[in-house]
Amino acid sequence: VLDRMPFFNTMQASPNGDIYAQASNYLGKVTAGPKIEKIDIKGTNAWGFSELSFSPDGQIGLASLSCDLVRMDPANPTSVWVQNGDSKYGCENLSAVALDGQKRMWVASRAGLNVMGPGSENVSYPSGSVMELVGNVKSIAVVGEGPALPAAGPVHKGGVSGKLLMDGTAIANAKVELCPQPALF
Repeated sequence: VLDRMPFFNTMQASPNGDIYAQASNYLGKVTAGPKIEKIDIKGTNAWGFSELSFSPDGQIGLASLSCDLVRMDPANPTSVWVQNGDSKYGCENLSAVALDGQKRMWVASRAGLNVMGPGSENVSYPSGSVMELVGNVKSIAVVGEGPALPAAGPVHKGGVSGKLLMDGTAIANAKVELCPQPALF
């Protein structure tokens, strides 16, 4: 059905008990037999999606490591909400995603936490703005409709001092970027 032997990134049960297997740009619904019914993902990510989430009413949320997001209703998979990762909504190297009952996608990355949707809304919590979210978020669980969203606090910053050396010689006026988790690209 999937035209090739797929590598499934994720396999999960939806709230109504249907089983979905997610493989790159395909979503498979496991049906009787067992067989897999192919559902094309109408997002824009050429590399595929790696995260799968469900809202309480069965909406499907998909996300890629490059922060592309797709939300779709399995009863109408051609009607989708898409948020491209290149839109700079504040996501860098996605690490976790969840979909709540308000159709908001909760997206954690090295840049912090974003709550996207249900339309173009974006509530951003940059790294350091919520002290309870210190470190890298690896998993998100949202119950029901999800909570009311508080305002983000100020970003807490620290300081670093030192000397930059190359082969034992100090480098003057060098630009330095410190990253909580360096990207591979």
